[in-house]
Amino acid sequence: MGLRKRLSLSPNERTVFFRATGGYLVAALVFLLDRAAKVWVLHSLLVGESFPVFDGILHITSVRNTGASFGMLRGATEFLALLSAVAVVMLVYLVYRLSAWGRGYSLALGLVLGGAAGNLWDRIAYGAVVDFIDVRAIHYPVFNVADAALTVGGILLGALFLFGKKGRALWKGEW
Repeated sequence: MGLRKRLSLSPNERTVFFRATGGYLVAALVFLLDRAAKVWVLHSLLVGESFPVFDGILHITSVRNTGASFGMLRGATEFLALLSAVAVVMLVYLVYRLSAWGRGYSLALGLVLGGAAGNLWDRIAYGAVVDFIDVRAIHYPVFNVADAALTVGGILLGALFLFGKKGRALWKGEW
């Protein structure tokens, strides 16, 4: 058997490979968008400085968060960095493993992976996560691109597990 034959993938393996690649590309895009936005904020605004995009509705406000969402675990940067690193490693595996379940899982996990990697970078590089999106119309905590991707990916993943065919099978014990 030739090398080409041994390296060829079955149609199902090719599908999973391309879906997983799509998930990794989504993660890379989220990570790069998050980094670009944060670099701009770091070079343009002092901590606490703000300017309106739509006055009273949306502002760009430079904030550093040493905790997790909504200020929980404030000051636990090292613990959160370790937790994030473990999550990123697990997500790299899950993107490939669950890509067999469909494109939605690849997309959702890619969003979560990119967001987790973006915030992990901040914790390692700056000792805190750089937040800047300030939605004042609803008095929501300041967040960033990575947080938005984590939230959207998590909601999509939850919906897939609750309402998707594979998710329903998992709940019924048919997995």
